[in-house]
Amino acid sequence: MQKRIVFKRIFDIFISLVLLFLIYFLSVLLYFNSKYKPTDVYGYSMQPTLNQGISSPTIAGDKVFVNIKSTYGRGDLIMATVPWETRGSIVKRIVGVEGDLIQIKENVLTYSLLVNGQEVAVYEKSDSSPHYPDIAGTNYYYQQYLEFLDNPNFQNNVISINYEKYIIVNANEYFVMGDNWGETTDSITQGVIKAGQVNGRIDYIIPYTKNKTWETFKIIISCPFKKF
Repeated sequence: MQKRIVFKRIFDIFISLVLLFLIYFLSVLLYFNSKYKPTDVYGYSMQPTLNQGISSPTIAGDKVFVNIKSTYGRGDLIMATVPWETRGSIVKRIVGVEGDLIQIKENVLTYSLLVNGQEVAVYEKSDSSPHYPDIAGTNYYYQQYLEFLDNPNFQNNVISINYEKYIIVNANEYFVMGDNWGETTDSITQGVIKAGQVNGRIDYIIPYTKNKTWETFKIIISCPFKKF
């Protein structure tokens, strides 16, 4: 009789713990679903931060989770809906926020990205890229930057200081770039994006491996740029 009572108490405690775990799990799941939107990565513009699963821009690679209830800052990866991308949303990195001055400086062997005079990224010069050898490369990207400075459509975002031209970010705007300068379409060619076009910030990624399986969940903290 005593054993039955002890067993019943243990069983009741076990059931209570299971129920508590289920309630906690469902609460976390409901919170996550209300805050995050899962989506797949296509294309090469965010390599090496985000990658294609296999060598095709039409086949999904990494899976990311977009925080749709977020604030945005310099360095964040964001998803946005823009008129120049008709196939879906874009994923880029915010390089400039309101008031920022952006420049790309040409060096002997490299290009330096400067934000408010601080070097935040350096890219080697190249005339081609792995996937688009005839039309891409960091040299081409730099030429697009120079054209931006003289483009009459972008003069609201160009300012001259001491005879030097800078890209300036105005209120309710973001200047975004792909991490892979050799293969990206972004603010350098299309102009700034508006705050209302941003859908959310990418907080998590499940990387896509070569054997077409997804690895463990991880938080995106690393940034190819220096802290700025």
